[in-house]
Amino acid sequence: MHNYSMNTDTQSFIDALPSVPPNEAALYELIDRYQELEVGEVVMPILSYMERHACEDLGSPGPLVHLIEKSYPNYVEMLKVSISRKPTALTVWMLNRILNAKLENDMRVALLNLMKVAATHPKADNIAQQEAAEFLKHQNQSI
Repeated sequence: MHNYSMNTDTQSFIDALPSVPPNEAALYELIDRYQELEVGEVVMPILSYMERHACEDLGSPGPLVHLIEKSYPNYVEMLKVSISRKPTALTVWMLNRILNAKLENDMRVALLNLMKVAATHPKADNIAQQEAAEFLKHQNQSI
């Protein structure tokens, strides 16, 4: 087993993210500041940031989603963890984008079940629950 250390840009991004105002311009500015981000390393901190700022407009989909999606399909497992913890409108939107792709049946069933959880999750706000319910209809599913 080797000791892996993140590069400086990645660690600086992770350290700075919690104090960045939850708005699209500030987030773009943060991302633009770092050229050598190890995207896989920043996914979980970004998802946690989205959970903390669930009611804020972080973009549509915004800089954080664009950054995370660069690591597809590697972020899917981390997205599942985040949605299980606290679904947000943005994370259920990301889940729906994955569901729109061609998937193995087992993965599709697991992700649809996660969307069903999101639609009634007690920590999800009304918007996240409504979005999840709408995406289930879009996927020809019921809660």
